Amino acid sequence: MRCLIPLALAAIVVSGCQNWDLMRPTEVGEEDDRAFTRLGPASRVPLTNAVALRRVERIAAVNGVERLELVERFLDEFPEATMFGRVHELKGEAHLAAGAHEEAAGSFERALTLTRTDLLGIPIESSLPLQLGLAMASAGDLQGGATMLLRASVADRSERLVQALRWAYSNDSRGAASFDEWFSQGLDRVALTAPDFSLPGLQQPVVDLGSSLNGATLLNFWSPT
Repeated sequence: MRCLIPLALAAIVVSGCQNWDLMRPTEVGEEDDRAFTRLGPASRVPLTNAVALRRVERIAAVNGVERLELVERFLDEFPEATMFGRVHELKGEAHLAAGAHEEAAGSFERALTLTRTDLLGIPIESSLPLQLGLAMASAGDLQGGATMLLRASVADRSERLVQALRWAYSNDSRGAASFDEWFSQGLDRVALTAPDFSLPGLQQPVVDLGSSLNGATLLNFWSPT
């Protein structure tokens, strides 16, 4: 039994250290942060925060073909950058400026799926829905573009979005007599409606969402514990 203890300790040490030779600190650059990367066939300079930020800034500083080339070079060097919504958004802007509306819509849609969104699927603090809606409509999908713009209007009533909505209305009014009618009908199609339910109330025995409350309603669920 005595010899088992040293052997067990040795096994723990070996087990804990078996991957140490696969990790190394890598100096990325004078202004970059340090990172650890595995050695082996896939070994390369790691994509750190500083590298990513500097590359994105460089991409955003140019336009057109030059921007698209920088994006492709970035994605080729760092495949994991395909998960950065901002990269696809910049790519979409370049396609849109070049008149490649279908490619722009594809890039914006990819960016949308990688961006933090609200319950409607609309990015928080982002112009992506507006860009995607315009790109879709310009590519010939007027109905899809208008739907995206209407969804965005639930949380955004900026002048730029209103102008885009009026442009969508002028191209696909769906028989509406006015912009206001078209807009109201569109919101009814895209807005989420909460299912009806009843709960015990504080100032009344029961609160019924369907009959007791009107208009927009904020539901705040909380627990005292």
